Amino acid sequence: MDDVIDYKLVGRLDSQTAGHHEETLMSLLEGCSQGIAIDMSAVTHLSTAGIRVLLLTSRAYQAKGMPFVLHSLPPAVAEIVRITGLAEMLTLRHV
Repeated sequence: MDDVIDYKLVGRLDSQTAGHHEETLMSLLEGCSQGIAIDMSAVTHLSTAGIRVLLLTSRAYQAKGMPFVLHSLPPAVAEIVRITGLAEMLTLRHV
C-alpha cells in the first residue's frame, strides 16, 4: 500500500506482548500524516489482549482519518479474526 507505514508483527500477540505493540503503534501515530499497514504473516497466536490492541489502535488511527489495515493473515489468525467479528470492524487485505 502506498502512503502508509509498514509494521510487521512477529510471534504471539497476547497479554505478554500486547502492551509493547500498543505503545509502538500509538507512538507511530503521533506526528504521523499517514496510515499503517500491519503485516500479520508472522503472527503465530492472537489472544483477546491482542484483539484489544488491534481495536484500540484501529480506532485511534481512524479518529485521525488515517488508514489502519491488517494484511497477510495466516489461516489460524484469520479464523480468529472472522469468529470474533473483528473482520467486520477492521480493514483486511490478502487474508
